[in-house]
Amino acid sequence: MIPRQTAYTSGSRRFFPRYILPALLLGTLAACGGGGGGGSGATTSLASLQTSGKPWLGDSSTIIYDPVAGIYTGWGPSNHQRLSYAHGRIGLGSAIQARNTGANVQVAVVDDGVDVDHPELQDNILKRPDGQIVGRSFLDRRPSSDHGPTLDRGRESISHGTHVAGIIAAADNGRGVRGVAPGAKIIPVRYVLSGIPNRYKFSADIDPDHEYAANSATKLKNIMKYINDDTGAFVMNNSWGYTLRPRVKEVALAGGKKGYFLQPRGAADYRAFINKFNHQDLREQVKLNKFVTVFAAGNDGWNAETGEIDIYKEKFAGEDIHNYLNEGERTLIGFLKPTDSQIAKTNTPANIPSLLSAYFVANGDAVGKWLAVVATDRNNRIAPFSNGCGIAKAYCLAAPGTRILSTFDRRETGVGAFHGYGVYSGTSMAAPMVSGALAVLKGKDPQLTAEAAVRIVLDTATDLGAPGVDDVYGHGLLNLARALEPIGATRAAGRHASPLSGFDPRQNAVAFSTAFGNGGAGQSLTSGVFDKYNRSYQMKTPLQAPIRKAPSLDSLMQFHHGKVSAASRTVALDGDGSLFYSLSDDRFGQRGKGVSFDMFGDIQGTHYRTHLAFAKAQTADSMMPSSTNKSMWAGLGSHSRDHMQGRFDTALNENLWLGIYTGRGQLGGTGTSTRTDRADDDGSYRFDDVGISLAHRDKSSKISLSAGQFFEHGRFLASRGEGAFQLDKATRTNYLHLGAAAALSARMRMSADYMTLKTKVDFRHNAYVDDMSLDADSADVRLTVTDVIADKDYIAIGYRLPLAVRQGAMTQHSVKGYDMTGKYNVAVDQIDFAVPKRHRIAHISYVRQLKARSYGDAAFRWFVEAASHQNWGNMAGKTNRHINAGLIASF
Repeated sequence: MIPRQTAYTSGSRRFFPRYILPALLLGTLAACGGGGGGGSGATTSLASLQTSGKPWLGDSSTIIYDPVAGIYTGWGPSNHQRLSYAHGRIGLGSAIQARNTGANVQVAVVDDGVDVDHPELQDNILKRPDGQIVGRSFLDRRPSSDHGPTLDRGRESISHGTHVAGIIAAADNGRGVRGVAPGAKIIPVRYVLSGIPNRYKFSADIDPDHEYAANSATKLKNIMKYINDDTGAFVMNNSWGYTLRPRVKEVALAGGKKGYFLQPRGAADYRAFINKFNHQDLREQVKLNKFVTVFAAGNDGWNAETGEIDIYKEKFAGEDIHNYLNEGERTLIGFLKPTDSQIAKTNTPANIPSLLSAYFVANGDAVGKWLAVVATDRNNRIAPFSNGCGIAKAYCLAAPGTRILSTFDRRETGVGAFHGYGVYSGTSMAAPMVSGALAVLKGKDPQLTAEAAVRIVLDTATDLGAPGVDDVYGHGLLNLARALEPIGATRAAGRHASPLSGFDPRQNAVAFSTAFGNGGAGQSLTSGVFDKYNRSYQMKTPLQAPIRKAPSLDSLMQFHHGKVSAASRTVALDGDGSLFYSLSDDRFGQRGKGVSFDMFGDIQGTHYRTHLAFAKAQTADSMMPSSTNKSMWAGLGSHSRDHMQGRFDTALNENLWLGIYTGRGQLGGTGTSTRTDRADDDGSYRFDDVGISLAHRDKSSKISLSAGQFFEHGRFLASRGEGAFQLDKATRTNYLHLGAAAALSARMRMSADYMTLKTKVDFRHNAYVDDMSLDADSADVRLTVTDVIADKDYIAIGYRLPLAVRQGAMTQHSVKGYDMTGKYNVAVDQIDFAVPKRHRIAHISYVRQLKARSYGDAAFRWFVEAASHQNWGNMAGKTNRHINAGLIASF
């Protein structure tokens, strides 16, 4: 005789032993309750049998009937879809489910059948293009395409399989119930006999190594082969198990009485017992399986925390043992806890999962692709009927399994059947919670393997019971919300759809200088990353706008004033030449705060001049209208420090000079400090400048042309990239500067400057981001009129375009989700850095010098300046208008 297949739905109003879980009992758990005996004495006092306070069907008066659809559709006048409390317990909120439905992931439901035309399931039953259902029956003497109830077993019903299928994939159609994975596809596989028999019987008195049990293993192998070879199922849900004939064990009760309980077969050495079922054909098929096998751990009540083991008055042997299964043929007198000393004396473990849920302990090829599931209640405590994880704890977890509302066979007419809906309790209900969650994970990440999915749900489970992996709850309660989040260290996913090393993608960021304005910061960019299991996620890449303050009154006054050098001296040299040096503490001056040397001379009739300077600090901000410094660095930041400069010019003729120059310093005030900078870090960095110049001068005009290369270390146009956007080497900018100045009259002078540049940016991680080129420019024109109102006063009118990127784009290659075939989708994102609306400065200033008659050599100057900044810092729409006035005294 083949061992009976048992659907793991707990109990009924009739008090069947929980360990047997007769197939398709209509209703939910109504088991023994109350306290329990125990202790170290020779006898144990039994708690009296109680039936109140146990889970049962809910309040049928709250269900609303839809006469059009012909089904019960809602629970309450304003809500036509009821979500199971279990969804909240496993972290499946509405927002998460809206994005993660397990779309098109196939789940094989091995059970008694499925009501494939149920309104909640009909669209989620997997069908072939011709409309035929994908599925198969493995019942003897039944057509392989049959999905309906059997006709030879008492009362007909396929509500168990229908209930399981609904927990997994009931549609999100606004009415009835909703599954954990409402977008998944169900493959109905019939193996468990449906209906309730007229009388229950145990299987033959055999062990799993018997030839009859071998037939059962072969059938299970055939089912797995079909699922593995003929379908695309990712999960095989098994809310059933083999019920082998138990052993009758005696316990001593108070008053010299005796009681008897049913010990699961092989419990004393369960690992060796399970190993007997590891038949070769099943073992070989399990090795080939590409799907996750999920088994209910069984409802025998063998768990050390809340378990209740039925104690009977009579001792039956032989064929009379079947009396224990049938009400009226035995006397149930109470229960004991599995941890009771009387049970412990029989060498019965307190936590005993079902044979098949723990099968992987005997077959290493099943490890990592096999899960056992125990049932919890609303309070996240293991249900009294549920078995504990026991020896299966390494690959076992918990899920809600009490009073679970789901779909029923619409032909069901038994107690608790409401035209297609009903409530069941059991590990049969907990297992599909896990199967649905696995479908959700696979739907989100089509590249996910069975082994990775198993590891994810175990690693992310909420710990219950004793800390860590324990014998009752295994890894803990299923936590789908956490399972959907990235696990472990994230790694960038680049153009080749493989994880990249060398940087932390969580640090991906670009802090832009004002040269980019919101050409960069105004856009959105996400980075593709992999988690520990190579699942694709997207992380927002911060594109930080520059933070540049408006010119302060103090700064404007300093630019207008300029301090007198603290010391200066001219030294005559041998021959035709002279040396001039100066010390200055004016960081706003043309030479900054420091020391400079200038040497003029004549070598064999050729004029030359040499300049060497070291400035501890120098301020020259192109965003300040009164700043006239035309250096490349002045267009990027507001100040430099430790700035060394050298220059040599030689006269080609009376008016034409050729020069070479070089410089090195630290550039600060770029407004591009990032999240990893220290609080005292202003984002400064080193730069180098080298170039040649050609200048033509006469009495009334000057024209100059400079061509050079500006090197930035760790920046590109003062912008800073982190993570994937780190630079491989110093950024080189080739620039060309054209300047002209001319006296229009004795009192009027005009000047103009234009700088154009091309920057080559070399990124370190080209598997993620391409190198790029940028074009930028700046322009300035100024008219100065002297002696306007008084002697030595002047008025200056100007229009300036600070440095702005005209053209350039950054191209990023990263994995972002999956394509229609389930392969990684390598997306190409291009960020256009061209400034849409650039900074424009119109300004006018008036400066007048007053003489002090009563303060010796004191000199006084006052000024008024007005400026209008449109699109401040190249940020579209940012307007800054100011009028400043000041009085400066020099002594």
